[in-house]
Formats: sequence, C-alpha cells, structure tokens
Amino acid sequence: MRIQDTGITPKPIEPSPLGEGANRVGAAHPSSVPSGAGVNATGDQATLGSSAVNLTARALQSPEIRSELVAQFRAQIANGSYAVDASQVAGAMQSDPLTGMGNGGRG
Repeated sequence: MRIQDTGITPKPIEPSPLGEGANRVGAAHPSSVPSGAGVNATGDQATLGSSAVNLTARALQSPEIRSELVAQFRAQIANGSYAVDASQVAGAMQSDPLTGMGNGGRG
C-alpha cells in the first residue's frame, strides 16, 4: 500500500485549559463533576440480608471439590458402570443456567 503526500500538515494538539492530562480519554477535572451527583465519599456500599450472609458462609465452608463424589464417578468410569442419559444432557443444555428452567426445545 502506498500513501501519497496530500500536502496537508496536521495541526498540533493544543494544551487543554483544564490542565495536564485533560486531553486523555477518561480524564476528569475536579470541577467537571457536579457536587452531589451521586458521589459517595466513603465508596460504594451494599447491605446483604441474613439469608445472603448465611448462604455465603455455607459456601465458604464447603470444599471447592467434593472429593467423595469425584471418587464415586471415577470408580463408575473405571468399572464401566457410568452411563450418560442423553435426554438429561440435552435438557440441561436447553435450560437456563441460572434458573434451571427452559422451554424443553420447543422454540
């Protein structure tokens, strides 16, 4: 690809009256954020209900890998008794991952 000289000289970027760094994307000048515009001086906060706290505590106490279940599947695979139900797999693929519900493949 060949680029020909167009004879146009680019205009230099002039400094911003807002100060250094104001020409960068995302840069904000302190005076450009109106006071009281939802800015929380202490940071974002969330309050969780007791059920969320209990669920989190239970999840943190349980092991990440359920060793006994893994051992059970390994034994079944090793002795040839592990069977995959194709319709159950297909149903799981069609369901919503968050709710476990789906349309059953009916469009």
